[in-house]
Parts: sequence; C-alpha cells; structure tokens
Amino acid sequence: MAKRQADERNFADDSQINKFKLDEECVRHSGNYHYYAEALAQARAETDAAEDTLKLTLSETLLEVRQQLDNGGVKYTEAVVNANIECDAGVLAAREALRSARATQYRLEAGVKAMEHRKAQLDNLVQLHIRSYYATPAEGGIPREAVQADAGREARRNLNRNRQNDGE
Repeated sequence: MAKRQADERNFADDSQINKFKLDEECVRHSGNYHYYAEALAQARAETDAAEDTLKLTLSETLLEVRQQLDNGGVKYTEAVVNANIECDAGVLAAREALRSARATQYRLEAGVKAMEHRKAQLDNLVQLHIRSYYATPAEGGIPREAVQADAGREARRNLNRNRQNDGE
C-alpha cells in the first residue's frame, strides 16, 4: 500500500516552491508533509511485517529441510541445511518482498526529508519577502534599496574627498 502511495505523488512536484505565491505554498505545505509522514509510517509498518514474514518463512523452511534430510537417512552438515534454505522459493520471495518494502520506505524517508528542507526554504523565502528582496524596481529598473545604498556611498566618498582636500 505504501508503495502505491509513494508512486501516486511526485516528490519533485510537491517539493517545488512558487516564490510569488508564498501564502499558498505555506498553506499547502502542511498537507504535503502530513501525506508523506503518513505514507512513511505505513511503509515502516509494511517493512516490519515483511521482516516478520521472512523470519517465519526461514523458520518453517529450516524445519522442513531438516525433516526431509532426516527422513532420507543421510548425514548432513549445517552448510547443507543453509544451502537448501537459501535456495527455497518461499525464502527467496520473502527476501524480495522485504527488499521492496525497504526500498519504498527509503523513498518515503527521502520525501519526508525533502518536505523538511522545503519548510526551511519557505521560511527563508518568507524572510526575504518581508525584507522586500523581491520588490519591484522603482527607478530605471534599479530597486529603491540599491539607489539609496548608492546615494549613501556617493555621499561618503564626497565627504572623504573634502576631508582630504582640507588636509592638503
């Protein structure tokens, strides 16, 4: 189920931020985070279940292999028992199911981490917006802050020139 949930949504799309619609992005973020956190919890539960299934399959297969070898009247070693267990179709299928469950869990962990980074980026972008980083230009395509900074630098430069001329 968690695999289907992970495949339904696209991490790349959900982690994108439109810096010109920060209000909408902030509102949407908590829903996205909740979605991935819930899917991750489900994936972890499925991974735990797959681990339990593998352990059970290994135990059942061990008993079957030992019983078959005992009934055959042949002496055997632990290496022979282990080789028979590793070749069993049920054990192979249980291992594959566990690998698949872990892969889904890892992808969802990456999705949750991406949502955490997205939150940090939203915070940064909101701070930039508050400081008018994305303000519209005011004079000839130059932002007001830049014009004011240039005027301040020019005034200091003129003061320094006047001091140097007075000292000569």
